[in-house]
Amino acid sequence: FWSSPVTNSTLQPLILGGALAGSALNIYEYNPTTATTNPQSGWTNLPGTTLMTPGKGYTATAAGNVTFNGPINQTSVTLPLQQGPNSNFNLVGNPYPSTLNISSFLSTNGLSAVYLWDDDASVGQDYQSNDYIVVNSIGTVSGSSTTPTPSVTGISSCQGFFIESNNPSVTFNNTMRIDGQAQFFEDLQCYNLSIVTGK
Repeated sequence: FWSSPVTNSTLQPLILGGALAGSALNIYEYNPTTATTNPQSGWTNLPGTTLMTPGKGYTATAAGNVTFNGPINQTSVTLPLQQGPNSNFNLVGNPYPSTLNISSFLSTNGLSAVYLWDDDASVGQDYQSNDYIVVNSIGTVSGSSTTPTPSVTGISSCQGFFIESNNPSVTFNNTMRIDGQAQFFEDLQCYNLSIVTGK
């Protein structure tokens, strides 16, 4: 799961260097209003020209090396949330070029946990719930099938993740940012972050 740390990026960086280079077939957003009781529903394919919304998460299989260019997000970000009859999960993401403190993020937004996708290297062929790492304000609740007992306190820059909420929105602010680079969860993925400051 990915998010953008810059203000003006399209989804194009996620399709330039991966196994599906040049194709938008690997890029999706999650919409809980269209989700059914099928846990794999709710996904909508997006074109590479789509502008990435700060604070929103996207999924891109086999993205490979990713480089974001543009002015960095430096202000508070409020992202509207959606709820459907079968799901109140939203795919959000760290909007900053620095690590996000999970405990601070949860307490500010009145949330119980974050859900980090940690793929089992099946390259999209074996999606299942035990591929998620669940972290609450105290610490890791459960590990994934790939990383059974991780100690996770921060969310990496560029990292997308799920939250479960009935709130109308979620907020990110600079008080949640901490030093150090957290692990980016999603096996076989890596990224390069290229940023410029500007107006």
